[in-house]
This record gives sequence, structure tokens and C-alpha cells, in this order.
Amino acid sequence: MTTRRQIENGVDDLKSDESGGRPLVVNHTGMWEKGKIPNNREASPHPELTTQRHPNSEQHNSLHLAIPNVWPSGFPSGIVFVYACNSHADKWPKSEDESNKIYACELWDALDEAQLKQEYELRKENGEPIPPLLEDYGDD
Repeated sequence: MTTRRQIENGVDDLKSDESGGRPLVVNHTGMWEKGKIPNNREASPHPELTTQRHPNSEQHNSLHLAIPNVWPSGFPSGIVFVYACNSHADKWPKSEDESNKIYACELWDALDEAQLKQEYELRKENGEPIPPLLEDYGDD
């Protein structure tokens, strides 16, 4: 049995993770059109970044803008709200720090060729949908 003192000592020994990795992302990149869910990639503001959110589901086949797993340098860390370009910024939740709100396309635009290749490999490895933008980075 773990004592309260052991737990307190364990908490005191914790160190922060300042590795500079990917932040906690709140995904607001779904595509909605006046109460209906479009399943047409051409209706997307960025068809080259659009994937099915749940590709193996017959019920949940909505589209969204993919968010890269490789986080470009110079972008916020911590909790970040990522939006699709057709979002209405005036309806975004207000917070004291507005710098943590970005568009998905801005993240993709900031990636260099090596990072895009790395993103393709990560998505393939993890079985994630691969957006059309990355299709040329495969070795297949």
C-alpha cells in the first residue's frame, strides 16, 4: 500500500516536460455547412489537407483538415486551438491569450520538405489518414 507521504514525495520529485514537443491540440477543423456534414473534399477550403476523420467508420465519415503531428518551430506550445480556414473567427471562444489560436493551413505551410516526409512516415506508421498534400512523399 502506498502511503500519503510516498505520494507527496513522488509529486515533489516530478519534473516538468519542457522538451518543446507538440502541444495539446484542441481540434476545431471539422467541416460543417449549415447543419449538414459535407463529405465532398472539393467543398473544403483546402482539399489538399482534407481527410476523413474516421476513415474506417460508416457512421462517422465527416471530413476535416488534417493537423500535422510534426509541430513546426515558432508556433505556440501548451494548449493550442487549431481551426479550419472556413471557421468564423468571431465565433471562436475568447481567451486572454489569443496567440494560441491558429489555422491548420498555417501549420502545414510552416513545414519544410524533410518535415513533410517525416509527417508522411508518421501517418503511415500510425495508420492515420494521409492528406493528398503528402501523397508524393511516400516510397510506394
